[in-house]
Amino acid sequence: MDPQTQAPFFAVLREERQKHQPVTASDAKWLTVLTVQLVATIRTEVGVVGFWKNAHAQEVLRGAVFTFLDDHEIVPFDHADAVADRLLELAKANHAKLVKA
Repeated sequence: MDPQTQAPFFAVLREERQKHQPVTASDAKWLTVLTVQLVATIRTEVGVVGFWKNAHAQEVLRGAVFTFLDDHEIVPFDHADAVADRLLELAKANHAKLVKA
C-alpha cells in the first residue's frame, strides 16, 4: 500500500469500520484490497482538469464512493453518507499526491 496516497484512505476506512465492529487482521487485509480499488477510482476522477471546480463531477464521485461503501458493506448504510464526505475531503486535501505520476 502506498503510504502517501492509499494509507490515509485506509486509515479512514479502518477507523470508520472500527466504530461499528472490531477490525480483525483478515478485515484489515480485506480493507487494504478495497482501499486500493477505491483510491484508483478517486485518482481517475480527481485527475480531470478542473475537477474541484465542477460541483456535478464531485457529486458523481461522491455517489460512486457512497455506492462502493454500501456495496462492500464497509460501514452501515446510514453512516455511508458521512464517510463518503470524509473521503472526498481527504481526496481534496491530498489532490497533489493523487494526481502525481
